[in-house]
Amino acid sequence: MKRILSLALVLIIGVGVCLALFSCDIRIRPTSWSGKYTYENAKKYTAGATNYASGTVKNFDIDWGAGEIRIYSSEEVQEIVISEVVFTGLKDETPQEVDSSEVLYRWLDGDTLRIRFLKSKWRKQEVHAKTLAITVPAECLLDNIQIKSGSADVILGGLTATGVDLQSTSGELHVGDFTADTVQLSSSSGKAYCLNGTARTLNVETSSGEICVGEVEELALLEVKSTSGYIEYMKGSTLPEEARVESTSGDVKLILRTGSTLTVVYETSGGTYALSGFEETVDGYTHKIDGGGPLWQIKTDSGDLSITRILDN
Repeated sequence: MKRILSLALVLIIGVGVCLALFSCDIRIRPTSWSGKYTYENAKKYTAGATNYASGTVKNFDIDWGAGEIRIYSSEEVQEIVISEVVFTGLKDETPQEVDSSEVLYRWLDGDTLRIRFLKSKWRKQEVHAKTLAITVPAECLLDNIQIKSGSADVILGGLTATGVDLQSTSGELHVGDFTADTVQLSSSSGKAYCLNGTARTLNVETSSGEICVGEVEELALLEVKSTSGYIEYMKGSTLPEEARVESTSGDVKLILRTGSTLTVVYETSGGTYALSGFEETVDGYTHKIDGGGPLWQIKTDSGDLSITRILDN
């Protein structure tokens, strides 16, 4: 339990830092969901949550309509623990049990655990938004985590996997304290936060949702793209080996510590450029920051680019 609480605290603090730096409005998350919900192989699914021996599950395939999805690791569990409660959107309200007509459906397909928001039906369904909570043993090594969300927020903490692929329409995506080879985050209007962890490739894309990338170590390639969302990168002195950042109208901000060196190729139609706390040499579109280093290719139309040094404590 202490492990779970500490992971949650890391994610909350990190998100809080990002929100404090973003000029954003308060989002009211829906507490209900309605629509048609169908999927393949529906007859193979079983109603309701249950637990699984950790060795039996190597992959997660989750589709969730509204509410929250929380997946954490813990040293205090020996099996994969799954539960769901009604999502109210209020922190202090006692969770309510999900009605039997609204429970999740699951299918262990080989070593892939497939979880669906509801029973597959062709007619329209109207149900409560729900919180799906999954706790996996700390030593559990997963292959792939794939999650698709409508308006549900997705929060992952302390997990080790080969690949992580999170997609949402309006739900926020939060990933922290993770180890993975490849991480992909994609949202339309939801915000995307990749706060800390280890990965070789990180790809984050939104339409209007804001993006915050933090202390992700060992990155060979960072790709970030947004249409109108604000993009922020907060990092120590070890930068990705290569980074590609694209924004149409959203601003891009890099916040770096003393000792950071990089080479920025900045192309823009109408955006501005600002540098604070570093020295640079400029040759056309190329800006060598403190002598130059890993290549950052940044393109905007009207979005501005600013590079700032974190003040030393």
